Amino acid sequence: MKFIIDDMIFEKFENVQIGVIVCKNILNTYSTHYDEFDGLLKDIEAKVKEQFTDKVVHENEKIAIWREVYTAFGAKPKKYKCSIENLCNMILSGITIRRINPLVDLYNYISLKYLLPVGGDDLDKVEGDIQLTVSDGTETYYVLNGAEKECSNPKFNEVIYKDKVEVLCRRWNWRECDKTKFTDNTSNAVIFVEGVKIFDESNMQNILDDLSALISKYCGGENIQTCVLNSQNKEINLLP
Repeated sequence: MKFIIDDMIFEKFENVQIGVIVCKNILNTYSTHYDEFDGLLKDIEAKVKEQFTDKVVHENEKIAIWREVYTAFGAKPKKYKCSIENLCNMILSGITIRRINPLVDLYNYISLKYLLPVGGDDLDKVEGDIQLTVSDGTETYYVLNGAEKECSNPKFNEVIYKDKVEVLCRRWNWRECDKTKFTDNTSNAVIFVEGVKIFDESNMQNILDDLSALISKYCGGENIQTCVLNSQNKEINLLP
């Protein structure tokens, strides 16, 4: 199983840097550490509130660039907000980020800490390779936590993650699918950290090291693998 970035992504968007973390044989339950996860998220939520006092979230340079990206592939950014803009808006609206499971909590924490979109998939639920590509409009998508038959198709030219069967995430990082969501039973996982255009690629490995250290501390596992994909390095092996 591989993760592959389609050449079209690099042709359409500047300085794409996708950080990848592959986790194997982890334990994705709170066990005795819930208070620590809760504390991490409470701390970062407080920092977001401080950072955006008297400021509009989408005017932040790191977030504004994603509005440009969404516009470029035909998604209205006022209607469809990238994952990090949505997280920040929730916090500033007084909504506490829901604690879901260790992997989700940790990638939300890192996303808020660095103001970058972060997401991932349960590798045992993925069918075939994962691609970051451009939709032809015929692919199948089942929305996260939606009804079993709540199926739709991405728009033509929309940036998507997909496996050989269906879309894993629509509008690059807007909303993930239901099939590969992280659960308490997730044992093997891939996490994506996304940077574009103004992103300093030299920082990506530091972000991956930060997140992988937290995963190792709280979820255990073996041989956590990190890699930065870009126009010079477009694919990585995820599982044999």
